[in-house]
Amino acid sequence: MIEFPTLTTFSDVLAEPRFIAGAATAILAGVVRGFSGFGSALIYVPLMAAIYDPKIATVSFVIADYFSAAPYFVQAFRNCHWRDVTPAVLAAAVTVPIGTMLQTSVDPVALRWGMCAFVTLFVILLASGWRYRGNAGAPGAIGAGALSGIAGGATQMSGPPLILFWLSGPHPAPVVRFNLMACLALIGFMLVVSYMVQDLFKAVPIAIAVLIWPLYMISVYVGAGLFGRTSDRGYRRIAYVIIAASALLSLPLFDALFR
Repeated sequence: MIEFPTLTTFSDVLAEPRFIAGAATAILAGVVRGFSGFGSALIYVPLMAAIYDPKIATVSFVIADYFSAAPYFVQAFRNCHWRDVTPAVLAAAVTVPIGTMLQTSVDPVALRWGMCAFVTLFVILLASGWRYRGNAGAPGAIGAGALSGIAGGATQMSGPPLILFWLSGPHPAPVVRFNLMACLALIGFMLVVSYMVQDLFKAVPIAIAVLIWPLYMISVYVGAGLFGRTSDRGYRRIAYVIIAASALLSLPLFDALFR
């Protein structure tokens, strides 16, 4: 059952000084999402988990991100490679509920350490230039999709397994971007359904999502306008640096900075 926020909920959220940090996080995550087609969850969720807690971070993100990215779904669906996207999405449909159950059962601090480790490993693999050089085909897409579903359900970080998979292939940056956007759009819908079933839509995260949504939406638009003004290597390097810095700052060791 959805717990809708009241005017008191909104005023309480706005009255907290940490909301300013949350709004800044949403702006940064939106720009990166629009620019690169990925990375917003890797920035938003760890930092918002440090500012608030993992459940507030994941629920507010799925609401704000899904509705902000919706205008770009049609373009992504038209330009993605459905032969790659379909098996990944079907696999994710099976594993999203598993990841959601992990989110509701794992200790929040332990989950935050896991988020940071997950993001750090992902950035190291990408920045090192490591790629799987075999012909993974449909089995590789299924494996990446299954891992993406678990990661998405638990932390909203659906992107990394799919990013590593598609960056290992022959596709240029625009195709990788459209594949990711199409796949994450469909997985995002599954996450909304799974979170509803698990009764995670509470008043505070919904209020935060509503308040930051305009900022995030504008930021996605600005980021999308920046895409194409740099090389493949340049756009990836920028995303890596921002994501790595977010993972470092979101460590529980630095909670005093946000709370």
